Amino acid sequence: MPKISKRTVDAQKPGTTRRIVWDDQLKGFGLLELPSGVKTYVYDYRTPEGVKRRATIGKHGQWTAEQAR
Repeated sequence: MPKISKRTVDAQKPGTTRRIVWDDQLKGFGLLELPSGVKTYVYDYRTPEGVKRRATIGKHGQWTAEQAR
């Protein structure tokens, strides 16, 4: 997936399952798409102890891709 931008987010169609589209330029940054059509920006990271976490940045529409980045 290329860099997540408004154009790429708007081009995504809702599927039958939830999926995450990952940005290829910013490690851990992605777009979570739900079957209902809701699109949310997320960020995956690891704590200093090595535990994987996922932070929700905000919904597309309230946040632009550039603001979430």
